[in-house]
Amino acid sequence: MAYGLVVFDGDIVSNNAESAIDAHIRRHGLGTRVYDVIGRPPMRPDLMKPHPHIVKLALEATWANTRSTVLIGDSVSDIEVAQAAGIRSIGYAKTAGRGDELQRAGADALVQDITPHAS
Repeated sequence: MAYGLVVFDGDIVSNNAESAIDAHIRRHGLGTRVYDVIGRPPMRPDLMKPHPHIVKLALEATWANTRSTVLIGDSVSDIEVAQAAGIRSIGYAKTAGRGDELQRAGADALVQDITPHAS
């Protein structure tokens, strides 16, 4: 989950530009597991996380509802965008300090290893 990527039913949502996400997908051979990429809108920093714009686009693109969707993120802005979009969040606590930050931000759950959740 480098680049702060979030997978929605085979789609990726990120504050990074779509070209950077596509390069990461190709570099790691993930092309068969990703259906769509939703990156930050060009020239619109006001729509970046924690604004819920890209998460709402992903929900619409996958026809997912907020009750059955969870966002896995490693930053406070990931937790904030989940809250703003009305979905649950799992904080990826890479360190104890990061776990404390994510918990204070309101993460619904914390994990220290996302490998089981990414397959």
